[in-house]
Amino acid sequence: MPIGSPKQARSAFAYVLNNWRRHHEDQFASVEKASVDPYSTGVLFDGWDVPFERFAIPEGYEPMSVQAPRSWLLTVGWRKHPRIGLHEVPGPLR
Repeated sequence: MPIGSPKQARSAFAYVLNNWRRHHEDQFASVEKASVDPYSTGVLFDGWDVPFERFAIPEGYEPMSVQAPRSWLLTVGWRKHPRIGLHEVPGPLR
């Protein structure tokens, strides 16, 4: 199903960037001090609810090859809603 609204786009970003929290992977000793999923490009995302400067790019970090969004919905539209919470857990409440 295609993403069709700013709210859906925002939810998709939250899911992709913070799904590791949904599965409690942020609680493992090897990553418990990480602010963002160390296996994602979250460190490069500029839509967090904290200043981008807060993230120090880890030494030796090699970003994955990704395509920057080009559509209005993924560049501007989703920003009609709140920025993505750094500790937000996506999905329905349990």
